[in-house]
Amino acid sequence: MTTTTKPASLTAGATKDRQFAVALRQAAEDLLRADTADQDADQARRLIDAMDATLDRLGTTLLSVPLAPRASADLAEEMMATGELQSRLRRHVSDLRLHVLRRTYESLARIRSASSVAELTRIVPVELCSACGFDRGVISSVNGSTWVPSSLHIAAGGHTDAARRLQERIGRLQIPLRPPLIEAELVRRGTAVLVDDIDSGERTYEPLMELADTQAYVVAPMTIGGRVVGFLHADANWTRRPLTEADVDNIRTFAAGVALAIERAVLRERLATQRRRVTESFDSTTASIADLSEADIRLTRRLERREPDSASAAGGMARIATIDADVARDSQIHGMLTPRERDVLERLARGATNGQIADELVVCVSTVKSHVKHILRKLKATNRAEAVSRYMRLADDQRVAS
Repeated sequence: MTTTTKPASLTAGATKDRQFAVALRQAAEDLLRADTADQDADQARRLIDAMDATLDRLGTTLLSVPLAPRASADLAEEMMATGELQSRLRRHVSDLRLHVLRRTYESLARIRSASSVAELTRIVPVELCSACGFDRGVISSVNGSTWVPSSLHIAAGGHTDAARRLQERIGRLQIPLRPPLIEAELVRRGTAVLVDDIDSGERTYEPLMELADTQAYVVAPMTIGGRVVGFLHADANWTRRPLTEADVDNIRTFAAGVALAIERAVLRERLATQRRRVTESFDSTTASIADLSEADIRLTRRLERREPDSASAAGGMARIATIDADVARDSQIHGMLTPRERDVLERLARGATNGQIADELVVCVSTVKSHVKHILRKLKATNRAEAVSRYMRLADDQRVAS
């Protein structure tokens, strides 16, 4: 006698799984309709994982339990609908990541356009919060074995009395980078981490944690040439959203871009400094050459003004003696300074500024500064007023002697 198994309806467990799948699909639909800017990719990942587990259980039921045709069809349809939404969620997670990356690259482009390292330091926390959805962001520098917070930004909505106190005091902190402080470990490891064990107080700087009143934060080191030069810290202090590994990825990417921007800004400032020094050196050299040329012309003209004498040795010696006496008489002042330096000194005596002297003499301000420096050295003066005083005294002495 042959025994046949009667097809069954869904078991209680399968029915529960099917209901759970319906709930998961509803949550997925809500998430897909929400504003992308306000979403957390980890929420979508958790839904995807829950759908995986539910689909596995429903698949096992479909394959191992004899079901009525209608029940089998309904279950298969349920699995297909859930699988389709799961695929949409996977694409959505990728889109969310690309959305954050796009905002990050736009922020880094603005950071790279900063005119100085100081300006860059000011805008980095602002762009960090805007691009990655944090409530607070801090950029810090590493000076030897000291961690120094430099600039803090608090996003709209987080401005409380506590935030104001943090803003006032954070720039005064100088934190020793010693184990077991997690930032000290990051100097060695060079990677980004999520810190969510604040209450333990063993690996975090307790005074800063109390001042910041944070529950968790993410931190990434900024590395240039294999050396950690600073940190980026961020949290979700007032929205209280859970920080995730996605936040760690985001701040890691941001820190790498900021490090490149800092390196570029430093090199640009060094280049500008070198260019300025070269320009000043060139202007000074040009001025010195011009002064030497003018001195040669002056001496030549002085010789040309002398009355011609006889070609005898006695007449030649007399003419040289006359020239030497003239030069000796002027040497106390005129021989001490070049013609251009005397021009500058005369204008100093009138109270002209470097800029006014530069305009009158049609030279660069840096050239005037170079002349002033030479004048002070030659007259053994410590400042402009003393130089003018010594010049006037020497001039008076010369007039008396004449």
